[in-house]
Amino acid sequence: AGYKGLIQNIYKNVIETMQSEFGTKPEKLLVCISAAIGPEHAEYKQYKEEFPEEYWSYQKNAHFNFWALAEKQLVNAGISEKNIEITRQCTVCNEKDYFSFRREKETGRNVTVIALKE
Repeated sequence: AGYKGLIQNIYKNVIETMQSEFGTKPEKLLVCISAAIGPEHAEYKQYKEEFPEEYWSYQKNAHFNFWALAEKQLVNAGISEKNIEITRQCTVCNEKDYFSFRREKETGRNVTVIALKE
């Protein structure tokens, strides 16, 4: 999720929908967060206007650690820490392999995969 999705706690919303629609048990989910903007580049100078205060602890000098925030939201939604993998690859740092809105200044593409096991 991008920062707007994290602010809206999209992981909690998706997991709750999966529970109600498919009977998904959060403790059985495996979650991987692929490359995303890293804390060294996730600068939001106006964060007090953009982010709810409950998320301010995830910033240092206006740079946010979205990886840590995402992990906390997933754990709060019932996912076991051992079932969460975060690649911790920064899309801004790795121009060769990843698109970055921060770097390119234009919209790119993102893919999310959710699979049900029969």
